Amino acid sequence: MNDSPLRFGPIFALVISVAVSLWLLIAQLPGRSLLRAFPAEIGQAEWIWTEGPRDRRSPVAFYALRDFHLAELGRDPAESPAPAVVYLEITADEEYDAFLNGVRLGSGRLAASGLPSLDRWPAAHALRPGTNRLAVEVRSARGAGGLLARLVDGAGRSRVATDDRWQISRRALRGLVTGWQPLDRAEPAFSWGRPPAGRWGSLQSVLPRTPPALGAATFEPRRGRILGPGQAWYDMESGPPVQEVRRAIPGAVFDFGEEITGHLHLGFGGNDLRCALAFVGPRPAGPFAAVEAAHGEIREGELPDGEVRPTESVSIVLVSGARHWRDTVARQFRYVTVLGAVGGVVAWVEQAPPLAAAEKSGPRRGVEALGIRPPRLRTPIEDEVGRELQRFPALAGGKDL
Repeated sequence: MNDSPLRFGPIFALVISVAVSLWLLIAQLPGRSLLRAFPAEIGQAEWIWTEGPRDRRSPVAFYALRDFHLAELGRDPAESPAPAVVYLEITADEEYDAFLNGVRLGSGRLAASGLPSLDRWPAAHALRPGTNRLAVEVRSARGAGGLLARLVDGAGRSRVATDDRWQISRRALRGLVTGWQPLDRAEPAFSWGRPPAGRWGSLQSVLPRTPPALGAATFEPRRGRILGPGQAWYDMESGPPVQEVRRAIPGAVFDFGEEITGHLHLGFGGNDLRCALAFVGPRPAGPFAAVEAAHGEIREGELPDGEVRPTESVSIVLVSGARHWRDTVARQFRYVTVLGAVGGVVAWVEQAPPLAAAEKSGPRRGVEALGIRPPRLRTPIEDEVGRELQRFPALAGGKDL
């Protein structure tokens, strides 16, 4: 009888092939990463999101939270209170607003196309002795998405990274961002796995960012108007008619008097608003542009030298219980039109440096770079706001956003 090892070669190869195939299959399941056994592009950081259905098609916003001690940054608290150099490297699909112990580090959003890049924000100035809390407000107008973040030291070593140890809060609670609100009501984060994962692929680059200026100037609109037939502009010092702020309204228009650059802030009163839609630009625009044109405001918003800059549509997604929303990117505009079943909405702008020419219009990507304009797609927020506007029969056609 011939017991040569060659006889078992094909069987051994088959067993190895089946084992590798099973490993590859399991590695691609949600919450796992094919590259867990290999060095990752961003240390130990994983793409995380909320638990729940993966086919969500409605807007979602929440807080991703992580408590940590200075020892996790490689620092002995007995030597010094905090390391001198620490950065937060972060990106999110679709957008994020990051805080450390209640101090805003920075905000941003994923590019419309292309590979994701990490934003790098200085973070050492916000550290404190004892327990620290890293909190990231994450929003997605389409529901699905991901957050990837880590704290790195001066040598670039990954210290505190996103993984399934992070906690998710679907509701805005007092003290949650600053750290004194315990996380006993939070839920574990869901992990998509390490990069490259899902549709995000590999990371493109790390982009150093300038931290928000402390005490930046704020601007309030000069006048406003509640949307609806027969509604006139009112001066912001006197405010809107009392009877109008005590009920839900379909929206409002704000005029800052001149073009300004900064982060738009919106405050909402009344009901627990889930989402809204805004149009920002050099002239009144949006579904109710005809109403604004009737007041003769189009000419005041015209741009000099024939410059063309269209109005931008901005999706507003709020964490449950929140009454305040801040745009994650700076924009240049004069008018703001807010749509939705809002009540007592107010607006102001946090000043930012002037935008470069490329930032005003945005880079051309995909088929637009070839001179082809694809058809405009409706977002889930537009559908939700459209349904809300059906409650206001005085605004005929208002549901057609």
